[in-house]
Amino acid sequence: MAAHGTRGGDAFGLHISSAVPVPGLEPLPRHPERMVCLRVAHDHGALGRRSSHEILYRAGDGEPPQMLIDRRPGGYGIWSPRAGRYLISADGTEIVAALPQRSSWPWELLFAQALPIAAAIRGLEVLHASAVAIDGAAIAITAASGHGKSTLAAALIRGGAEFVADDVVALEATPDGVVAHPGAPIVNASEEGLARGVAHERVVGRTAKHHVVVRRVQGSLPLRALVFLERLPAGSRARVVRVLDVDPAWLLGSTFVFVVRAPQRLVRQLDIHQAIAASVRVLHARLPWTEDPQWLAETLTPHLL
Repeated sequence: MAAHGTRGGDAFGLHISSAVPVPGLEPLPRHPERMVCLRVAHDHGALGRRSSHEILYRAGDGEPPQMLIDRRPGGYGIWSPRAGRYLISADGTEIVAALPQRSSWPWELLFAQALPIAAAIRGLEVLHASAVAIDGAAIAITAASGHGKSTLAAALIRGGAEFVADDVVALEATPDGVVAHPGAPIVNASEEGLARGVAHERVVGRTAKHHVVVRRVQGSLPLRALVFLERLPAGSRARVVRVLDVDPAWLLGSTFVFVVRAPQRLVRQLDIHQAIAASVRVLHARLPWTEDPQWLAETLTPHLL
C-alpha cells in the first residue's frame, strides 16, 4: 500500500491524502472515513497499457477519442491525449496520476473523473448534478448536459444560497436520510460567467473554461430537494411540480459514473432511490430558456423552502 501524503483535502465524501499540493483541495472538519491516497507518476508508462475493455468518449462521429476509460484487473484507467492519465485502484483507495506536460490546469481529470469514480467504488452514489445549500440543507439540480444546471445553481447562490458542488454530487443513504457530500471547491466558468460575476477566490487554471476556486459549505448536509430540470422553448410557461411517485429510471439516468457496474452498486442505487422517495422532496422543473437566470432562480426558490 502506498504511503499517505501530508497534503490534500476532502471532496465527494472522500479524504484525499497527497504528497503534492492540489489547488482547491481543502480539508473539511470531519473524520476522514474514506481515505484515498493520491500520488503522481512521472513516467506515463508506469500506469501500464490500456486494456482492451474500453469505454470510449468521443468528440463526435469520425473524430479521435478525447478520453478513454478502461476496466482492468487492477481497477480503472483513464487516458486523455490532452489531460493526462489516471489509474484508480479496484478498491478505490489509491489514485495514480500521470499529469499532462503542458497544461495550465493539469488536475482536470482528477476532479472530473478520477475522484467521482473512486467515490462510486467506495460506496457513494454520484449524480450528474450541481448542488447548493439553503438554510443548512442541500438542493441538488440534475439535467442533461448543457441545460443550465450550473447556471441555475449560480443564480441561486447570487440569491443567498451556498455552494455545495458543481456538476457532480456524491450522495449517501444514512439512517437519518440522504446526505450530500460537498464536491471540490472548483467551478468551471465561461467568459460569460465570469463577466456575470461568478464569485470566486482565485483562478487556478484555464482550458476551454476558467477553473476557479470558490467558497463551499463546510461538511455534509441533509438532502432536502432533488430537482429534475427540463428546459422548454423560450416563452413557454414555467411549471414546477412535486413528484410523489419517483421513477427509478430518473435516478439511474442521472448517474455520473457508468463504468462502475458491480452488482452491489446497483443494490446501493436502489437503496438511494428508496431513501430519496421516503425523505427528499423531488421536483420536476420545466423552465423555459431565458437570458435571465435570476428569473429562473426566483421561480424555483418558493418550491425549495
